[in-house]
Amino acid sequence: MKKKIINIGVLGAGKHANKNTIPAILELKKKFRLLAIHKRNIKKDKKIFQKFKCKLFDNLDKILELKNLDAVYISSPPRFHFSMAKKALLLNKHVIIEKPAVINFNQAKILKKIANKNKVIIMEAFMYKFHNQF
Repeated sequence: MKKKIINIGVLGAGKHANKNTIPAILELKKKFRLLAIHKRNIKKDKKIFQKFKCKLFDNLDKILELKNLDAVYISSPPRFHFSMAKKALLLNKHVIIEKPAVINFNQAKILKKIANKNKVIIMEAFMYKFHNQF
């Protein structure tokens, strides 16, 4: 049985995503295909993101409507995590969110309920498991 490659989009791509997250996704080419990048002002950094050879969006709804998008990695500021994750989960997309995933327990309960109902995964990314600081 051939393993499926997951088509993933990065939402809220900033400096961290450009430097770390997107290159990590590209390295995992046997598991992930970077399908699209979302940034609120894509025109500002269009040349930076064109090197990744994927679709670029400044409209969250448009990227989430892509038929072959399986999952999203949310790399936006924490105040946007809940609304972006909720939209993605309601459209049956798997969601990975940079920490902190949400800003309160009620948001976590809501997202968990939607994920369970739609049979998709939601998880928090924890980048520095072995960082010297810890």
